[in-house]
Amino acid sequence: MITKTLLNNRLVGTIIKLYRSFWFDYRLQDRITEARSSQSNISFPNEDVTLIVVAGNETDMQPWLGRLGDAAQKITEIIWLDPQIARAETAGEDSGRVKKLAWPDPARGRDLNRIIQQAKGSLIVLIDAQVEPSPNWLVNILSSFNSQATRYSLGQMQPVSIWRSLASHGQRWASLPFLGFAFRKQAWAQAGGLPGNIPLHPAWMIFSLRLKSLPGEWMRSSSAVACLRTKANPWLVMEQARQEGQIGLFGDSARKQFPYFCLSLLLILAGSALFFMQAFWQSAILVLCFSAVSALAGKLAVSETGESTTKLHPGQIFLIGLMAQLRVAGYLTGIFTQESMRSSLKKEHENILREIIEQKKNTKGIIVYLPTHDWGFMFQRPQQLARHFAQAGYLYFYCTINEHRDAVVGFQEVEPNLFVCSTPPETFSFIKQPIILIGSPWYAPMLDWFDNPLVIYDHYDDLEVSSARLEDHQRLMKDATLVLATSQVLFDAVKPDRPDALLCPNAVDYAFVQKMRPSISDPAPDELADFIQKGSPIIGYSGALANWFDYELVKGLAKSRPNWQFVLIGIDYDGSLEQSGLLECPNLHYLGWKPYQDLFKYVWRFSVAMIPFMINDITKATSPVKLFEFFACQKTVVATPMPECLRYPEVLVASDVETFASKIEQALECKDDPQLLNQLDAVARLNTWSVRVKQIEQELQVSRLNE
Repeated sequence: MITKTLLNNRLVGTIIKLYRSFWFDYRLQDRITEARSSQSNISFPNEDVTLIVVAGNETDMQPWLGRLGDAAQKITEIIWLDPQIARAETAGEDSGRVKKLAWPDPARGRDLNRIIQQAKGSLIVLIDAQVEPSPNWLVNILSSFNSQATRYSLGQMQPVSIWRSLASHGQRWASLPFLGFAFRKQAWAQAGGLPGNIPLHPAWMIFSLRLKSLPGEWMRSSSAVACLRTKANPWLVMEQARQEGQIGLFGDSARKQFPYFCLSLLLILAGSALFFMQAFWQSAILVLCFSAVSALAGKLAVSETGESTTKLHPGQIFLIGLMAQLRVAGYLTGIFTQESMRSSLKKEHENILREIIEQKKNTKGIIVYLPTHDWGFMFQRPQQLARHFAQAGYLYFYCTINEHRDAVVGFQEVEPNLFVCSTPPETFSFIKQPIILIGSPWYAPMLDWFDNPLVIYDHYDDLEVSSARLEDHQRLMKDATLVLATSQVLFDAVKPDRPDALLCPNAVDYAFVQKMRPSISDPAPDELADFIQKGSPIIGYSGALANWFDYELVKGLAKSRPNWQFVLIGIDYDGSLEQSGLLECPNLHYLGWKPYQDLFKYVWRFSVAMIPFMINDITKATSPVKLFEFFACQKTVVATPMPECLRYPEVLVASDVETFASKIEQALECKDDPQLLNQLDAVARLNTWSVRVKQIEQELQVSRLNE
């Protein structure tokens, strides 16, 4: 009752909304796997190269170009963008190979797009004149393009001043090389260029992420070394963070530092009050506490870079912490001034969206899924519904939060009629009566941005799992056109308020699973090959590993049956696997997370599948996706007595170690029984995502008629 009262408190609601800004607000994460360029074949590419230098007010062209060494002579075209040239006086200087052009201050992404469009080279090198390149920087950063697969290349950035070094520790190192990199002009066009209406450096960063999201390779050359040589000014750190906060870029770092920032702010206010009250000893104690908090913030900031604090002086760690907290202050300022930036992004994305809708105008309707999961991470219910609605003829926009695997800016078509997107939700506001599929009550306030939407509330988690606000859940229960419940427990809970709710459990992409069925001649994955060759039974699980997983049960099974091989596939969601001690069992094999397209190469080779969840309020409300995937792979399932598993007589149920082991033995004995295999296959065919989409379509039509 106390918790519900707090959740409904307006002050707490405001704090939660601020936290949402850190966690969800369209931030872009640099999660793409990079390839290191080989240093064995350093040579200048046999292509035309345009070097574009964005100069500052105090940068002289000739001395700066001289630092590039002899490599500068091989450049086809050099464009020097100089803010000191007044547009009214001249368009600049053009001496053939070297062009000195007027440049607005401040500049925006569209200004640089115009320059890139006119560039002669098929390869573009883009660098800020604040960066001082080493003599071999240009050759090293371009040598990667001897491979046609390379679309983007960057080097290593080394700050030269202590203030800049401290500032860089307060952010992810990945943001620094954005000030100097190379790319193919074709890739620039494929990525949609820089965002046109936002300031240059944020646009520069977003463009770099757009390049990385394209097919092909990107390279980081450790020999392409450059230094930042800006003046020492901590306020520049705040300004960069403010710009990042406006577009939600690199929010994860600010979110982690946020508790230290709040504690430091509280100590500063309290210390100032005590000082003015002449309580000098007490204020001195608070100053020491502030120093300790800053040191902790500094350690966290350094750890994010992958470096060790052992080589740093305590004073340096303290100053790094100060810089990190200045970044949080700047980021917060950016969040509170997001409206101008969001409106610019909205305008640009809205034009793209209108073009997409015009090209796809013969679809059944438009569905927008508000962001809860990355498209490329833990492929489950949200992604499956998206794919099958698109296959059923709808134009589907799957909004991502770019939290784990995605790096999407704007719109990216991943399958016919299916776009993964990262854009302000108000971008969709011009669409008349879209279908909004919302999986988390966190996003209930966003519904105000849509024009008379048909709302499908997909209630697939207990509120304890989603940490959702009760008032948001209640609003969706009241206002949604259709409410889905994934389990009988959730269905019974919503039925009094929504008697028209639809019980819509999870399901399986049966066609895809069958497509991944290995033939006799297909080699097993390396991690399983030895077990299969020795004939050892493989007892497998795939899915999230979290505090609802019964580690003690599996540990007991592994110890009691040393000849069985227990295989776990999935992400250690909350660190509970590592803390459980389960990995110490010699016949327990944790294979980590596997992409969805590779997962069933493993599942098909399980001897028996298991779902060993603890029984609590969370798991009672869970409809395990893996249950139907195991059925489609014709695997007998042994599970703990979860209500959704008890609905299927094909599942063998047990609660303790000995009974669970006995059920596994029973499953091993009948794992090749043709009648049982046909029965499992039939259950899977009745529970496909295509069937679920048809059910939702029918119920939505009924709901429309009843309005």
